[in-house]
Amino acid sequence: MHRDRPDRTRGVVPVHGPAAIRRSRGLGSLGGQLTSRLPRFADVNSAGLAGFEREQLKAVMVADSAIDPLTKEMIYIAVSTANGCSYCIHSHTAAARAKGMTDAQHGELVSIIGLAGQTNHLVKAMQIPIDPQFEVK
Repeated sequence: MHRDRPDRTRGVVPVHGPAAIRRSRGLGSLGGQLTSRLPRFADVNSAGLAGFEREQLKAVMVADSAIDPLTKEMIYIAVSTANGCSYCIHSHTAAARAKGMTDAQHGELVSIIGLAGQTNHLVKAMQIPIDPQFEVK
């Protein structure tokens, strides 16, 4: 900790480096990673996260599906970034790294998230209508 700055690392999940390796060691599967994060949900339970949502989260993130586990974590990172949830950004980044996300993939993901945010805000501010060929029917 730097003497002139307060310690802002309390409660932050390490996303890379030795601390992240220690955190992910022995977890093995995404289910193990979710289980390791569930005690933190106790804090959220008092704010309304019921067991149903917790079970839904595990079912979506752990279940075999057409989307591989790393891509699911990367989607969660993008949505958490858009929603501004620091806890979710860090926990899903750690899970994605445990699933094999490289520094290059993380950097590209962050670039895409930033670009999408910029273009979304610009299009919304300019009230650009949806092109007919992009309409979802």
